[in-house]
Amino acid sequence: MLTFRRTAASTRGDPMTPLSWQELEGKFLMATAKALQPARQVQVLDAIRLLRDGDIAPLREALR
Repeated sequence: MLTFRRTAASTRGDPMTPLSWQELEGKFLMATAKALQPARQVQVLDAIRLLRDGDIAPLREALR
C-alpha cells in the first residue's frame, strides 16, 4: 500500500512567516494605487511610521 504525504508550506504573511515592513509598504502601495495619489500614499505611510513612535495625530490627519 502506498501512502502519500504532503506538508503545506507556510504562506508569506501568515503568523509563521510575517511580511517585512518593506513588503507591507509595497503591498499597501499596490492596494491603494488606484484610490490614492502617490503623495497621499506617502503621507499615510509616514503617519504610520510616526504612530509606531506613539504619535497618532499625523495618522488622524492623513485619514481625513
